[in-house]
Amino acid sequence: MTTAETALPPITAREWAWVRELVEHVQRDTRREAFGYACGQWQLACRQFHRAYLARIGEGEPSETEWSELDACQQALMARGRKLVAQLETFPDEELACLGLTRGQIEAEIWLLERDWTSRHAETPETELEAIRRQIFGATA
Repeated sequence: MTTAETALPPITAREWAWVRELVEHVQRDTRREAFGYACGQWQLACRQFHRAYLARIGEGEPSETEWSELDACQQALMARGRKLVAQLETFPDEELACLGLTRGQIEAEIWLLERDWTSRHAETPETELEAIRRQIFGATA
């Protein structure tokens, strides 16, 4: 047998397109799975942060160092969450559904983190505090 007789037939353009499509499919799956893993880890970190925060607050006033650590963790979680929201835009809803995610889940968690942050760090004007007191305690407060 000569080498010409044993040579494989050439790969057609259609076959190459199929191979490229398979590679793109694997890359999409890998990217989606990595994103899903990152979201899951972030959500776990958020839950752990809330547990630690509530446990510490329940024990009494945290020390200045503890407040500093809580703030650093919370800022990191908010920043990472915002990055995940930006990445969400690159995935169609069907791919997110495969991961058990919806667009609103991460945004809702960020909202909770930001609300808590604001409640601890924002100065509430006295007029607003007075209105809140009236709502809670009635007009006689």
